[in-house]
Amino acid sequence: MRHEMASSPFFKERRSLLEEFAPLRRGRVHVLEVGCGNGSSVLPLLRGNPKARVHATDPSLAAVEQTRRAVADAGFAPRVSTEVQRSPFEPCSPSYGPFDAAMV
Repeated sequence: MRHEMASSPFFKERRSLLEEFAPLRRGRVHVLEVGCGNGSSVLPLLRGNPKARVHATDPSLAAVEQTRRAVADAGFAPRVSTEVQRSPFEPCSPSYGPFDAAMV
């Protein structure tokens, strides 16, 4: 079965990210998410920090589309940009940076 057709999210949200990486909870942070999958890291970050912005990338168009849907459904679309990675060596276009942190 394809991930986007699963009855429940393939990956569960990573809520512990904000506990383990406290700087992500505070202030305005611009985060690059490399390999965003279905948004399981992006969503808890956006929920936990109302000033955070994320640029989410993945080599898979299907994964980027899943993240876009999840982010839109949660009401966070204005704080997220997305991009399909051109290659493993270029996770995003330079115009989206600079970033305060990266999640891989």
